[in-house]
Amino acid sequence: YFYNPVKEEAKLNTGFVKLDLSFSNITAPQKYGNYTLKLQLNDEEILSQKIRVENVAVINSIFPLIAPANVPTKFTASISVPSGRNISEYNWDFGDGNVTASTKDYITHKYSEIKSYNLTINIKDSLGFATSKKFTINVISPELLINSTIQEYKKRLNNLSSQLSLM
Repeated sequence: YFYNPVKEEAKLNTGFVKLDLSFSNITAPQKYGNYTLKLQLNDEEILSQKIRVENVAVINSIFPLIAPANVPTKFTASISVPSGRNISEYNWDFGDGNVTASTKDYITHKYSEIKSYNLTINIKDSLGFATSKKFTINVISPELLINSTIQEYKKRLNNLSSQLSLM
């Protein structure tokens, strides 16, 4: 089994009931290595499983999260990789039916409709460890994106001008 040691709210979802385990005092090992995962209910052990906690690559972010419709956009992944390893495989699922494999942390894609998409990136490192992360990409009209970008740059210039006038 594979465990990504990122702190997240603990939840268990079954076909019958959803349990919120965020207050259950469940913790993850702080060091990498071999462990035994045990689950008990009313002092009865209901699960005992040998696990290994590994240091794996972490997908930090994707840029941009806003893209213009019908314009090829370069998406870049920011990834932290453990020392001595590299990412050997990237699989990009753009959420619009297009899934593309590559060996680079960037890729160009064109969304055809204005709406939100779930972009999922799956990566595999040189030791074969895999991880994935989902991001929401908001696709808007090119005109709206250009206008909002211009407004943002105007704000930055006004801020810079104000700072310079104080000198």
